[in-house]
Amino acid sequence: MWVRLACAIGFQRLHLLRWRVHQRFELDKVVAPPSLPSALRAFERYFLSRAGFVPGARDWEV
Repeated sequence: MWVRLACAIGFQRLHLLRWRVHQRFELDKVVAPPSLPSALRAFERYFLSRAGFVPGARDWEV
């Protein structure tokens, strides 16, 4: 029971925190940061291109 209560309180606090951040972005008219998956994909593309990998290329095409 205590675990469920703690989880519920934690979820509610997280939701309120996300709502406050959302409101701040809305009030300041700031563009929201990219989502984590898209940021990771962009980083992987950048890192692999710096390492010499060509995205989508086969071994015999390089």
